[in-house]
Parts: sequence; structure tokens; C-alpha cells
Amino acid sequence: MTQIVRTGRPGIALPAWRASLANSAIANPVMIAAVLLVVASLAVRIPVLTSSSFVEDDFLFVGDAYEHSLTFDFLFRVHKGHLMPGALGLTWVLSRLSPYDWLLVSAVTFAVQAAMAVMLLRLLVRLFGTRPGILLPLTFALFSPLTVPAFGWWSAAINAVPLQFTMVMALAAQVRWAGEGGARHARWAFYWVLAGMAFSTKGVFVPFLLFALTTSHLRPWAGPWIALMLRELRSHWRLWGSYVLLMGGYAALYLARRGTAPGEGAAVPAPGNAADLLGRLLGQVFPAGVVGGPLSWGPVLPNGGLADPSPLLVAAGWAVLAALVVGTVLWRRRAARAWLILAGYLVAADGVPTAIARSTGLTQVVGSETRYVADAAIVLAVCLGLALLPLRDETEPYRRPVPAGSGLPTAAGLLAGAYLAMSIVSIQNYRDTLSGDRVRAYLAAVRASLAKRRTRP
Repeated sequence: MTQIVRTGRPGIALPAWRASLANSAIANPVMIAAVLLVVASLAVRIPVLTSSSFVEDDFLFVGDAYEHSLTFDFLFRVHKGHLMPGALGLTWVLSRLSPYDWLLVSAVTFAVQAAMAVMLLRLLVRLFGTRPGILLPLTFALFSPLTVPAFGWWSAAINAVPLQFTMVMALAAQVRWAGEGGARHARWAFYWVLAGMAFSTKGVFVPFLLFALTTSHLRPWAGPWIALMLRELRSHWRLWGSYVLLMGGYAALYLARRGTAPGEGAAVPAPGNAADLLGRLLGQVFPAGVVGGPLSWGPVLPNGGLADPSPLLVAAGWAVLAALVVGTVLWRRRAARAWLILAGYLVAADGVPTAIARSTGLTQVVGSETRYVADAAIVLAVCLGLALLPLRDETEPYRRPVPAGSGLPTAAGLLAGAYLAMSIVSIQNYRDTLSGDRVRAYLAAVRASLAKRRTRP
């Protein structure tokens, strides 16, 4: 049952977590800064939506919505390797409400993004408290240019944005269950995972993320990580068994429905093609995104530019990642586990599935599409926080104390500021590659032509 807290203003009652967040924002400078970051991150995305419009598969989805009823066969068909009944159902409803209405689909995308941003802040506060350090992972996630192309393209947004939101919600529920107990929190995590799987095939990897984070950081247990995993499985085998059944059911359903998309979906990639794709996606695009890249976008496709980071920016990204990993592992207990989780997620959830589904040709083009690593921005934020910051009530989080006058807070602030500036430039440069105005003009001309035909005697 949701606890209701009354605010100081008469007639206004808020759920406990909203009241706590609101009161913290009023009284705590860190929360004020965090809320401003949330608002600013949404503000920089508005021009991306206003410069975009329907392209490529968007027209196919809207047309399909009018050719099919909302049936099992329609919702559970595989489209270009994706089993996404939630995404197809949402598109069907919006298309039936108002076909080719970019304002409507933009409003839905923006609302889900806003909810994700607020819930990510809530997750970081629940994990680490309202310490200034939460601003760094929050900035990395909310302003990541890696997430922007998928945000502005409806066919990608219906997968990527709900997946990021459900990931955050599942993580938040899992944190509460690991810290407080209570079967309802575990059930909510399960439901959010199920919702994520309904919108994106990548949702099948979220249970592995939950298990890894639970055993690496959320439990107060000490000992080798493998031993902690075995202990977790013994202690809560019903919960993790339910996730195994869920993933097995999803896999069985996917295999049963592959025939609905002949010639599409998973295939064994040629080793050379897979290496080229992964080298581009994980070796260049992702590290450039870590420092606010790619800055430049090209060539330009109908849905916008492809990531084209310079070798210098890629080298800077790897240097920053290496410094973060080495510094935190030497300083913070269990930091190595956080970085292993990030690396494992990038390879298992983003790299290998993309190589299997997309490395049959044009690997350098596919490897330059940031939408394939957009979800990694959330994982990076959480793992960065775990590698840097102590959890609430964590004892002895550091191997050694930070030397007085080390300038670490100043360095972190400069890093966040540089990242923020480069990210905004990257987002603006991406916006310049969009051609939504021409598509909207075309749709307006088609509507006018159809209207004239209807009025002819």
C-alpha cells in the first residue's frame, strides 16, 4: 500500500517517495542540481524531436496498423529480428488514434524519457544517497549522445526508450528487494523485466544484469563473487528460477514465431564481418560516447547521421575508461566487479546479438548506429556509480582513504563539465543531420491532395 505524505500546502497529498524527492529537492543543493540536470537533459532533446519525422519503417508500422486487427498473430510477429508485442501494440493504438501524427508519437516518446530520467535519479538516490557524486553518473546517462538517434526515430524509440525505462524500474525494485526484503518488490522487478521484453528482445538480458548487481554489490555478504552467486541461487532459487522460466518461454516463443519474418533475424555471421562490426560498435563508437562523442555524424541516412568519431576522440575515450577502471579498482572495493558487469553487458547484450542479427553485410554502417548501444548508457551510469561511490550504510567501502587535498572532487566536476559540453555539441550536430521538415512537408502535401479528391463532385 502506498504511503501518503501531506505537504505543507493545504489540499495536496503525495506518495511517500514523491514527497521525499520533492522535499529533498527543496532542501538539498545536490537535489536541486540533479533536478536541473533532468530538466536540461529533456530540453536538449526537444529540438531533436522537432527536427525529426516519420522515416523508413515508421511508414510500414503505421500501414500495418490499418491492415491488421490487434490479434496475436499481429502482435507476436518477428520484425527484422525483433519480437516486440508491446512496441507493435503501442504503435497500433497511436496509429489508430491519429495516423502519421508526429506530435503524438513525440509526446509519448518524450513522456517515457522524462519518466526514465526522474526514476533514474530516484534509483541513484536510493543506492547512494544525496551525495554530490550521484551527479556524475546521472550526467553520463541523461546526456549520452549514444541514446539520441534512437530517441528521435520512432521505429527505434519504441524499442530503446521503453527498454531503458523498464531497466531503471526493474533495478529500482531489485534494490528495494535486496535491501528491505518483501516479495512484492521482487514481483515488481519481475513485472518490469517482462514489460521490457515486450518492447525489446534485449529485455531478456536484464535478469542477468539484476543477478550480477545483486550478488556483486547489493548483498551485504563478503567473499569471492562466484561463491556469492552460488549462495544467492541457493537462498532464492524460486525467484531466479522464475527468471529462467521467463527467458526460456521468451526464447521458445521467439523460435516458434521466426517463420513470420522469413529471411530476417538471427544468422551465423562470418567471423570477419562480426569482427568489423564489433570493432566499430564497441571499439570506437561506445568509447567515443563515454567522453561525449561522437561530435561528428556521417554519412547521413534518412533517419539521421551515423556516428563518425575521430581517432583522437576514440583514443580519448579509451584513455578515460582506462583511468576510471584503474583508479577505481585501486581505490574502491568491488569496483572491478562493476566494470566486469559493464563489459559483460556490452558484449553479451549489445555486441553479440547485433553481430548475429546484423553482420551479414554493411557491417561498418551497422557498427556506426548508436541505437545498438543506447541501453548501455544506463548500465554505464549504474556501474560508474558503484565503482566510485559507497552504497548507503556500506562499511569500509574504500581500500584506502582519499588523500587530503587530492583535488578529486574538482577533477570529477571538470570531467562532468567537459562531458556535458561535448555531449551538447554532439546532440546539436546530430540534429543538423535530420530532415523532418521535408518529410512533414511531403505528408502535408499528400493530405491536401487527398482532401481535394474527397471534395471533388
